[in-house]
Amino acid sequence: MTSFLKSVINFLHRLSAFIQRQICETNSESGALINTLAPKILTEEADLKRVKPYLDSLRQAINTEGVNNIAITGSYGSGKSTIVKTFQNQNRQYVYLNISLASFSDNKEDKKEFERKLEVSILQQMFYHVRPSVIPDSRFKRIVNVTSMKLFFITTFFILWILSGITLLRFGYIEKLNPSSWRILNPIDWIACITSAIFLAGIGLLGKNIYRTFSNSSINKLNIKGEIEIGKNADKSVFNQHLEEILYFFERTKFNVVIIEDVDRFNSTDIFTKLREINILLNNCK
Repeated sequence: MTSFLKSVINFLHRLSAFIQRQICETNSESGALINTLAPKILTEEADLKRVKPYLDSLRQAINTEGVNNIAITGSYGSGKSTIVKTFQNQNRQYVYLNISLASFSDNKEDKKEFERKLEVSILQQMFYHVRPSVIPDSRFKRIVNVTSMKLFFITTFFILWILSGITLLRFGYIEKLNPSSWRILNPIDWIACITSAIFLAGIGLLGKNIYRTFSNSSINKLNIKGEIEIGKNADKSVFNQHLEEILYFFERTKFNVVIIEDVDRFNSTDIFTKLREINILLNNCK
């Protein structure tokens, strides 16, 4: 009986492989594309006519003053994401921030810890959506890719800054910047002007970087072993703990419509409440 089952299974595997080869050959000969089940942007007139009521309702809801929370519900595979993508394609006047929780699974862990991880996932997708240069004062630091050309310019400017300081202080060019030594008939000393401009520019850049470094620090505990504790309340809600970061993110970026997909699949109403509170704060913030 066991050998018979093995023979049947092997036959089915060979048959499946043969059918797949035939389909691939047919598609290759006819030039047919793979029929994907992923969400897509509708462009056919018949498809757009079918979803037009949903698109109109979404547009009306977004444009209605006081309506800041919109939910699109439906069974799995009913086309919610397709409607959203089609709406985004047809309404380019908005700046969208897309957050997806489709790959975030609930492994039956502690509810509080799970919700913290869910909030962290949302924050990660927010802040990794833009370049670090867009949010330079954020405390969420990331690895910045410094190109060879940029590194060359930084190194060159640093060397010029050191040389300008030596030139001004060691060779007495700083005395030529004294207004009491200026004369109408005397020509302008361009070396003193250029070196002083480079030196002052370097001082300004250094001061700006020092200010940003210390203003972004949030060190609450430092012991002899060198352990640093970041944040005042480790057990605090992630959203509440980083509320200023969220406000700063939307202040620096142009996003005005946030789309969060699959947030209802975790059977938790707390995440809806927190997102609604943040939305109210964002819309009421000056």
